[in-house]
Amino acid sequence: MGFKGSYKWHKGHYEKWAEKVHINEIWVLGGEPTLCPDLPNFILGISKLWPRSRKIIVTNGSNLKSDLVHKLMARYSWDVELDLHSKPGSKINKYIISNLIKNYGPFKKIRRFKKRLGVPTSANHSFATVTHLTTKYNVRVEIHEQPEFYNNAFKDEKNLILHDGSDPVEAHENCQMKTCHHFKDGKLYKCGVVCLVPDFMKQKGKSYPKIYDQYAPLDADNITQKALDVLDNDPIPQCKHCPASQEDWTLKPMQSGMLGNKLKNI
Repeated sequence: MGFKGSYKWHKGHYEKWAEKVHINEIWVLGGEPTLCPDLPNFILGISKLWPRSRKIIVTNGSNLKSDLVHKLMARYSWDVELDLHSKPGSKINKYIISNLIKNYGPFKKIRRFKKRLGVPTSANHSFATVTHLTTKYNVRVEIHEQPEFYNNAFKDEKNLILHDGSDPVEAHENCQMKTCHHFKDGKLYKCGVVCLVPDFMKQKGKSYPKIYDQYAPLDADNITQKALDVLDNDPIPQCKHCPASQEDWTLKPMQSGMLGNKLKNI
């Protein structure tokens, strides 16, 4: 949110990981990854270290302009997930789609359908409109039109108040992110919450719970299969800061104004 600058690809952070760990899917996300000047090197570096993994760039689509990035994704078999979280027909959506057509069209194999979102409770669910297409360079793009998000660790986002007191076992059992692990600076974290909450709180001038300082991410120098199994399957104490029950994980509308500054530039 308040981060200035951009990350650079560091091959040395991940060479040892690639020697020891196969990853089924690797997602590059942000922020907005297409704003990162070093994105071509991320694509090249990850492709060479994990050639058999499925690789995906997650983007809001507002900056899909680079022909180099497009050609590299085609050469190394990357996919694109384009997430539209504004209301259907909104100005920002029209801008993003026209930008996609201009830089990535003409398209092939276009398929459009509605998809029921896999929320925890049958009484609370929503639908996303999904469009599958293939670009002029044969890159697969999946567009999600979804105006809602899952709840997250912040019970009160405006005032940055975390959930607290959840049963960690229950929270982990119902968590929507428990197998979405995060690399940061060459270390592997259980999830984005335990990885990023301290940085996020510090950016906003807030103190964060010291329990986050007790978390030790995994290091490639001393990785074991047991540690990876624990990463996948076991709750951690910090899980108490995420919603616990199935009902608490239900979808909520996107807060208004998140894309407001984008609209001014159209």
